[in-house]
Amino acid sequence: MKSEWKIVKFDELISILTDYHANGSYKVLKDNVELLDKPDYAIMIRTTNFENESFNDNMKYITENAYEYLKKTKVFPGDIIMNKIANPGTSYYMPDLQRPVSLAMNLFLIRVNTAKAIPRFIYYYLRSNESYVKSFALGSVTQTITKQAVRNLDINLPPLDIQNKITHIIGTIEDKMELNRKMNQTLEEMAQALFKSWFVDFDPVHAKANCISDEELETAAKKLGISKEILELFPSEFEESELGMIPKGWEIVQLSKHVEVIKGKSYKSSELQESKISLVTLKSFLRGGGYRTDGLKPYTGSYKPEQVVVPGEMVMAYTDVTQAADVIGKPAIVLDDEEADVFVASLDVGIVRTITDRVNKMFLYQLFKTSSFQGYILGHTSGTTVLHLSKSWLDNFVTMFPFHELMCIYENITQLLFDRFNENTKQIRTLQKTRDTLLPKLLSGELDVSELKLDMKEN
Repeated sequence: MKSEWKIVKFDELISILTDYHANGSYKVLKDNVELLDKPDYAIMIRTTNFENESFNDNMKYITENAYEYLKKTKVFPGDIIMNKIANPGTSYYMPDLQRPVSLAMNLFLIRVNTAKAIPRFIYYYLRSNESYVKSFALGSVTQTITKQAVRNLDINLPPLDIQNKITHIIGTIEDKMELNRKMNQTLEEMAQALFKSWFVDFDPVHAKANCISDEELETAAKKLGISKEILELFPSEFEESELGMIPKGWEIVQLSKHVEVIKGKSYKSSELQESKISLVTLKSFLRGGGYRTDGLKPYTGSYKPEQVVVPGEMVMAYTDVTQAADVIGKPAIVLDDEEADVFVASLDVGIVRTITDRVNKMFLYQLFKTSSFQGYILGHTSGTTVLHLSKSWLDNFVTMFPFHELMCIYENITQLLFDRFNENTKQIRTLQKTRDTLLPKLLSGELDVSELKLDMKEN
């Protein structure tokens, strides 16, 4: 089989290799293209979206006129996106987002000639040989990779039928990983939607206010997707408070009386050596909140017992280097990892711990993701290039707690969702290891694809 493989230049396999500036000069592009935060005609695809493995949050958009103006860099499913600068040479595979997509700056758009190669196979090849691709990056301060360097890459190419078999094997694994990610996104959205309905929009209170009979309560509960018993735990009217109108009887509290935040450990780069101790860092946060499993750093330095993070504990980002403040103040729940025995929070991370039984983690996690909380956090940050969260934020934050029984019910419901989320994440890690073990062996021809069988079981 291996004798059928041949070394070809990447240029022979490419039908398009271009970038954002192929559409015009900086000035002309600035005059014709505006990035929008709210959904519009087309998505402006960026490295951030691939890194976060999310194409729903933290998106940028452009109008239909801008999309047509950028006609040379329309992105389609199956295209390969490569970083030009900032981690140059890293490649991504474009999924089908069911809507128009355009290429952002600092990226290459690569379209493979499907008569000569399978795009997903080429993507796997580039990713598996990323260190080789990156070796062509130039520059001491800001590294870049040129179009010519990309065109001159050597590709060890098997026949199309072998490409297809390898793509099917690895694609089956990745499709299962993607299914689990989508399931996790749904679980996260369910927990967030329930929090918003109960504790932000007060839907049950509004519904109960309009009910007189038990039958009306039953009907209202069904519309809300909850039991009549849960609906009865909500008040049926509102009252004035320092936070505005809130459900009657719910408590206005100073959060610092119920929660403490332990700052993490300052470390030296020399202490980032192979170890079974891992630092939870800024890279452990998804933009917009949530936990990244690939953000840990091995650590050999000292730490205090209170700086140890137990899997399942909640942390929040105290620093941010993103331009849009996408990380600062955002929460994450740390997940277990078999590669580490101990987790330690880094200096940029705060461990959020309850000091009374009046509040629980799941409620806090969703509270910290609300727009009102994030607006408050931005008012307590300082810095330009690097944002820092003020120590006083906790002392000054006042919020509302619902009746304790309701908070406990919310905790029980969302803990079940989180447990499923955690199991899905563990399965993703197992699949990643399988993929990363198989891929180099398949791409080198070491494994005969005709003899390899995979049994992909559903959740």
